[in-house]
Amino acid sequence: MNMPASAVDLITVELIGNALNSIVEETGETLIRAAYSTSIKERRDCSTALFDAQGRTLVQAKYIPIHLGSFIGVIGAIMERVDEAEIHEGDVFIGNDAYTGGSTHLPDIVLAAPIFVDSAIMAWAVNLAHHADFVDRAHAHIF
Repeated sequence: MNMPASAVDLITVELIGNALNSIVEETGETLIRAAYSTSIKERRDCSTALFDAQGRTLVQAKYIPIHLGSFIGVIGAIMERVDEAEIHEGDVFIGNDAYTGGSTHLPDIVLAAPIFVDSAIMAWAVNLAHHADFVDRAHAHIF
């Protein structure tokens, strides 16, 4: 059977999908191993995901699926507030605002880091973790 040159190679799609899934699974395991919080280390109350440059979900680890609702919108909220030209490799954005895709409640804190290829944002690595202890905005220098 002849397939057009533009046809999707299903083996390649499967390999890429599994590679992306491995990235978020390993990121989650690293987060859990490095955690001090028992909520993260023992209860595994965390999630990791990759998004494309526009904030569309590529893959999410299978820790707590409801966290996807906390991720959706966070990249858009960042891009609304920060000019893309001002985002640099090594930047990390922190959020926990349920109205802008940052969490479902205050102890869930989201970190989002851009992934650059040839000086352009290609994707975003995002994680969320439930923190039992943290300071509130009124008493900390968090913006």
